[in-house]
Amino acid sequence: MTTYEVRVTHSYSNYHHIEANSKDEAIALIREEVIEKNDFIDSELNDTIDRTPVVDYALELDKKGELIL
Repeated sequence: MTTYEVRVTHSYSNYHHIEANSKDEAIALIREEVIEKNDFIDSELNDTIDRTPVVDYALELDKKGELIL
């Protein structure tokens, strides 16, 4: 039997509600809170939508577990 490395990408989208004075400020606040600090204190997570997992590739591995290209 042959061993393969198979990459599966699973993603989701979060929808946040946040008060701001402008679209640019809302984007900046979300970047700061959610992306940089990984914090959700001042925004409300309104919805999360899971995406169907996608199989990206399958590559054969040798006996040492190294990729065969």
